[in-house]
This record gives sequence, C-alpha cells and structure tokens, in this order.
Amino acid sequence: MKKSMVLTILLVFSLALPTMAAKILFHAPLEDEASVKKQGGEVLGGTGYFAEGVVGNGYCAPNVGDVILFPVEGRINPEHGTCEFFVKTVIPYSEVPKRGNEIFLMTCAFGDNRFFVQSHYASGGPGISWRVNSANNWLPDLTVNEYDGKAVTDWGKDEIHHIAGMFGEKGFRLYLDGILAGENDLKSSFIGGLPATWAISNEEGATLPSEWIVDEFKVWDDYLSTDEVNKIIKEAQSVEQNNKLSTTWGRLKAQ
Repeated sequence: MKKSMVLTILLVFSLALPTMAAKILFHAPLEDEASVKKQGGEVLGGTGYFAEGVVGNGYCAPNVGDVILFPVEGRINPEHGTCEFFVKTVIPYSEVPKRGNEIFLMTCAFGDNRFFVQSHYASGGPGISWRVNSANNWLPDLTVNEYDGKAVTDWGKDEIHHIAGMFGEKGFRLYLDGILAGENDLKSSFIGGLPATWAISNEEGATLPSEWIVDEFKVWDDYLSTDEVNKIIKEAQSVEQNNKLSTTWGRLKAQ
C-alpha cells in the first residue's frame, strides 16, 4: 500500500529539490481496482492485475482486452501539458517483437486526436514513441532508440524506467529516465477536441496490451523542466530505497 509513511518521506525529501511550477491535473496511483473506481475509472478484461510497481502497486495488462480507462474531462490542459509515469518491465524489451511489434503504455483519446506513448518496433523503431493521430492521420513520430549512451532495446526484465511526454506550443518532448531523449517542432494540442478517455497499459480498444507494469500516472498542466522531471524520479527512488525493493532501476541507480 501507499502508506502515510511514504508521504512523510516524500515531504521531507522534497524540501531539498526544485519547486514544481506546473500543477498536477490528474494523478492515478493505480494501487488497486477500488482506487481506480474511486477516481471514476474502470478496469476491463479478465487477466489484468495490480502488482508491485514503484510506489506501492501499479497495473499490468498482459492480454488483449485488459486496460484501465479514466475520463479525461477536467484532467488535461488542452493547450499544453505533460503525461508521465513509471514502468516496470515484466518482460525485457527484446521480447516485445514476439508480442505484436508494439505495446501501448498510455493513450489519450480527445475528440479526433489521440496521443500515444508506446514501445514501437515499426515506424522509427525499435524504441519508445510519443505519437499523435489526428483525424485518422498519423503525424510525424517522436521515437527514441537511444539516450544517454543506452539503447532502449537493452531494457531488461524487472527494470524500472520513467517516461514523460510533453506537448504544446514548444513542440513534442520525450524524456526517458530524466534525460531529454528527443524533441521535435510538432505543435499539436487537444484544442477543439471533445473529452474521452485515458487508457493505461493498453490503447483504448485494448488490442495492444503492454505486459509492463505502469505506475504513478500523472498529468500536468504545462511542460516540465529537466530538474522537475528528475525531482519526480528522485522522490520515487527515496521510497524505493526505504522499501528495499529488489527491482533494478535501469540507469537511475547509477546517479
């Protein structure tokens, strides 16, 4: 469980870290089905499960049909923002192609626009992609294959990684493990769209399950700076160290 002890640790630890200028519009801890329902979400499919993630539990969708859906309305700034979360790699990246070439970690459907964060072996892959489909047209992908000297394909089993995708007037930005791994000038937003759903650990139709545990999903009302992204990571690391999780932190433990 995400105990009050954890909150105390984060409060004390955050005093030494940068103040966050952006504000959280939505935070889904993904602790269990009851917490999802309390936030107006629903858990679909019969084989998805909640298991140890980064801060308490996260959610894994191992099969087609498994997905968590949350309403979007009031939980996004349509002009710009950040979607960020942690993943625990239940399977290594090298096994992703054996499961349909791509897995979806987060999607947001908003009117005719759909934003995706996914592990992608097709266009621009293999890597982690921050993509948008507008009125059934795919806009240029932002796909990262390597960052900070590390290939995404080297992500192994039971590693923890942090992913943050940003959109708006400054273009798309994709952070992996606190590193600005890729950016472009695609100034896409959700303006003019009608609210629909956030989909966690799959896409809205639930046909491309992630098979990775997604944890601590947050939506912010603006771009985050590099310092702010790393503050989020370091806060989670302080919890991990206290709970003595055995999971490998990817490149993060070396910092």
